[in-house]
Amino acid sequence: MDLHNLPFGIELAFVIGLSLCLVLYYWLFDHGYLGAQALRTFNQESRKRWVNAVLKQSGTEILAVQVLRNSIMSATVMATTCVLLVIAVMSLISDTDKFASHWLDAVTVQGMWRIKVASLLLFIFLSFWHFAQAIRIYGHVGYLLGMPKQAGDDSSLHAQQAISLLNTAGHMFSYGNRYFFFSLALALWWFGVLYLLIGTISITLMSWLLDRRALMVSGGIKV
Repeated sequence: MDLHNLPFGIELAFVIGLSLCLVLYYWLFDHGYLGAQALRTFNQESRKRWVNAVLKQSGTEILAVQVLRNSIMSATVMATTCVLLVIAVMSLISDTDKFASHWLDAVTVQGMWRIKVASLLLFIFLSFWHFAQAIRIYGHVGYLLGMPKQAGDDSSLHAQQAISLLNTAGHMFSYGNRYFFFSLALALWWFGVLYLLIGTISITLMSWLLDRRALMVSGGIKV
């Protein structure tokens, strides 16, 4: 079947449907539904062990501050990048005719232009929101880990709260990365639906290979 000879609507539906199937496949792998231990479970256990070590061992306060600072800075850099991308996109579409004459075809401008721009901005905004939430929650974790221990305090409850918040922040950061990566595929959609397909396949494949390698190292996949 030659995609170039299909009508625009059928071609668009075909590519978006295939892209959604690829995203669904990666989501199933990420959540451990394809026979492998979920990488998320391994990360959660690692964070749990880290929090318990920080709370039980004295002299690890500086280490905890450095780890949380690096996590906050990573999320801050990504959130700032999202803001800059929104400004860049708005600058490009401020003069649609000039931009389209150099980069886009007539079908793109007359057909799905607004949907493509709105989809890209939505994914960038969702990425920014998740990174911002990760920053906020990492700050709460810092207060919990830095709280002085007092007589009568329930240390187990204290640790559970810190672990829960740290895992939530980690999930937010992971989701922010996912939205950010797939916004790159949506940016390629501006130049045609085939570029959206190529971008989605490439991003999904690279993410799957990296996570599979991490699962091999952690023992989630036996080879």
